[in-house]
This record gives sequence, C-alpha cells and structure tokens, in this order.
Amino acid sequence: MILNYKPIFKSLIIFAFILFPNLSEAKISNKIIAYVNEKIITKEDINQEIIYLNIVSGDKLKELQKKEQFDIALDSLISQRVKEIEIANYSEFSLNDDGINFYLKKIFLKNKIENLNNINYFLKDKNYNIEKLKKKISVDLFWNNIILNLYSNQIQINKKKNKRGN
Repeated sequence: MILNYKPIFKSLIIFAFILFPNLSEAKISNKIIAYVNEKIITKEDINQEIIYLNIVSGDKLKELQKKEQFDIALDSLISQRVKEIEIANYSEFSLNDDGINFYLKKIFLKNKIENLNNINYFLKDKNYNIEKLKKKISVDLFWNNIILNLYSNQIQINKKKNKRGN
C-alpha cells in the first residue's frame, strides 16, 4: 500500500493558515527614513549605524536616549551617503590595507579586544561583520584623502614655537 502524502501536506498547510492567519500576512517593517539623492536610508540602516557607532565609540552611544541615538545615526548616515556620492567622482585615489588595519586596531583596542581571534566573536555578538566595518572605514579614509588633497595647498602651518616653548 503506497500512501500519497501530498493531499495530507496540502491539508495541513491550509489548516495552519486557518488556525494562524498571521502566518499568511507579510509585513514590511523596514521603512524608508530619508533619501540622499537616489540613495535611501532605511530603519534597518539606522539600526546598523547605531551598532557601528557603538563599536567605534566603545559603547558610548548606549548611554544616550533612543531618540538621540536615532538622530545621531541618521546624521551619520546622511554624511556617509554624501561622502559615498562624492567619492564616486574621484577615481585617482586609492587606499591600501595598512590604513584600514590601523583604524581597525584602534577600534578593537577601544573595545578591549586583545587578539585577532576575538574580533569575529565580538562583531558577531554585535550583529555586525568585518566587511561592513572595513567599508565604513574605507569611505572615511577616502573622504579624508580627498579633502586633504583638495585643500592642502590652502593650509599654512606655522612651525614657530609658542610663548611657552612648546
């Protein structure tokens, strides 16, 4: 005797949808918060930015109210999107891994991570990954490079000692 499981399976699925109508509803909870040119900023982007800002600040953002965290993260993302748009116009700049690794080490020292094996555990615990972190750092480094190259000829440095002899 061969049993045909398809009708039983279909009946179970229909029964589940009748008993649990919420299973059949799809909700979109990742709403758009802002636009920067064609680039969007969503609620999930802000949540990820809050995590990032806590990583780079040694969890200092957690000390603030949720609304303040949200506002700071939104401002940071808007700035980041503007930088990304502007960076796309400059192909002559490049980064090496040394600069990114230098900033990674500073971040991990700030978070009291002593060896490289703990980095992935730390980031996984924060629901973040090393590639996102490197991308954020590289955007900031590219931006700093561009600004320095564009305005370095307008900066004057006076190397004379001040009155205290410093």
